[in-house]
Amino acid sequence: MSLSRALRHQTIGIIGAGTMGTALIKGLLAVGVSRHRLLAAEIRPSQRRRVANTLRIRVTVDVAHVMAKSTIVVLAVKPQELGRIVTTMRAASRKPLVISIAAGITTRWLEQRLGRTAVIRAMPNTAARVGTSIVAVTRGRFATQQHLTLAQTLFQAVGETVIVPERLMNAVTAVSGSGPAYFFWLTAELARAGQAVGLPRATAARLARQTAIGSAGLLARSDEAPEALIAQVASKRGTTEAALKVFTRRRMAAIIRDAVRAAARRAAQLSRLAERE
Repeated sequence: MSLSRALRHQTIGIIGAGTMGTALIKGLLAVGVSRHRLLAAEIRPSQRRRVANTLRIRVTVDVAHVMAKSTIVVLAVKPQELGRIVTTMRAASRKPLVISIAAGITTRWLEQRLGRTAVIRAMPNTAARVGTSIVAVTRGRFATQQHLTLAQTLFQAVGETVIVPERLMNAVTAVSGSGPAYFFWLTAELARAGQAVGLPRATAARLARQTAIGSAGLLARSDEAPEALIAQVASKRGTTEAALKVFTRRRMAAIIRDAVRAAARRAAQLSRLAERE
């Protein structure tokens, strides 16, 4: 069954038409969901006009209107904006499935403020903009397996999905939520290193960028583990082995683990701060 058929009888409201909200709208349109089945709420007038003009869906400032018309509501706003939004949502007579992609906001936090509502928590990443995200999903107390499957179907419009227990969502945030920035950082540093050994800036940037793209494409199309692909590049006493020995000597693997732990700790701190509000 196609995604559009699976979502055919759903009306999907996106609260927050920023980067992630817009990416989801574009993804749903790309897989065939009707424009008439999509609507968005956005507080910024300029962004409302932009989304309405470019994506040609209904866009309003009225959260209550989105609640009244939707069977699924996606919360795609910053955590600090949720307080005023959930107040409006709680007053609505209709209780759609609520899917939150707000970082650090637990299903319990939403359930306490929305009442007995089916809530799904999700963590996509910025690759949703090009349809290659990985989205972790988990369900709250009042959400059923059917709700979880529906959320997975929706997020397949922007990539792949994985189900995790909520206690692991901070780890997910540290690995895949923040993860694209790690790869962007590595690509930028590889380009700067190329300049340091004599390459022109534009050439170094092009080589680093396309190497990142090509390597990701190979990883996506290969059934082999990353370690096996490394071995295919790193011949004995060759150039790649010389570089990898520096990574080992400088404890690069430990640095990466420490960085992910730091991100996970910060995600947990943000969750605790949200719980207190």
